[in-house]
Amino acid sequence: MSNTLICNKTHTNKCEGAVNWWCRPSDNKSFPKCSTHHREAVTEFERVNRTYGVTSDVAPSWIDPTYCGEVW
Repeated sequence: MSNTLICNKTHTNKCEGAVNWWCRPSDNKSFPKCSTHHREAVTEFERVNRTYGVTSDVAPSWIDPTYCGEVW
């Protein structure tokens, strides 16, 4: 059994750099990522978090709960 981590995006053939665990802040799930895909994951998570506030206890200002009976 090998302890070598393999990036979970190897199918893209664009992996570069060392592979380490990336812990997604919204649910603390971890994924092995090379340096390139780690950078992409962090950038995308920050974009999603700015847009939707996935780590916030407060709904974004543009949420209208009357649309679908949604609650935050």
